[in-house]
Amino acid sequence: MEKYVSKITRSSRPAWQLYERLATLKNLGQLAGHEHVSDVHATDDECRFTVEGKFSVGLRIVDRTPNSTIKLAGTEDSPLNFTAWIQLKEVGEYDTAIRITVHAAVPLLLRMMAKKRIQRGLDEFAERLASV
Repeated sequence: MEKYVSKITRSSRPAWQLYERLATLKNLGQLAGHEHVSDVHATDDECRFTVEGKFSVGLRIVDRTPNSTIKLAGTEDSPLNFTAWIQLKEVGEYDTAIRITVHAAVPLLLRMMAKKRIQRGLDEFAERLASV
């Protein structure tokens, strides 16, 4: 499994507000509106979307720690085996640090090609979360 970690972004919202917004994948699905992501379908605990019009990815929430962490994993039919954590750390009353960590089983032949794209996508998503 390869490990990818987003840059740390900051939000001017308290951790509890961000957590309430992100703890359901319906809301997280709305944030995925990126030029490379389409066909987003989400429930409270599961989300499915298409990346670059090529492959469908499914994810589900496997654990929640209020105001701190949301742990995600790929669905059984997802083409990639991965886990992800959205981590929130309240630094001050209106200052919350956000970091996303992903562990993914990326095929050897795709690792070098996909590494920069995955990193860029994580960093962009962390910035979106900070602007919620």
